[in-house]
Amino acid sequence: MLSATLLVVAAAGSVSAQARFAGRPSRAFALFRAAPTVPPTRPTLFTKAPVARTYWLEGGVVGAIGLGLFTAVLDGGLCESQNCTGSTVAGAVFGGGLGFAVGALVGGQFRKPARDTASSP
Repeated sequence: MLSATLLVVAAAGSVSAQARFAGRPSRAFALFRAAPTVPPTRPTLFTKAPVARTYWLEGGVVGAIGLGLFTAVLDGGLCESQNCTGSTVAGAVFGGGLGFAVGALVGGQFRKPARDTASSP
């Protein structure tokens, strides 16, 4: 079976699709243009572009405190064993981490006003 397949491929190799369409690019390749030959001046990944200041840290702290306290109280109230300290602390840490992430994402959407450096002493 393998030798028959190789024989068919070898026989068809002389009239390949590339030989029939040599010199004529397809319409799909006509849409693409060559890349510009101008060398890049500088990588843009590590440039120091001014970044707008936001309230991401404040939002993260508020979210961590709020959701951390809420999950600690909820976890302590739902605990049915004699010693609930470990689960309460674990709930507070988990809620605080999740609250920080969500609060930082929300606070990052609000821009801080620009600093006035001329009037500061």
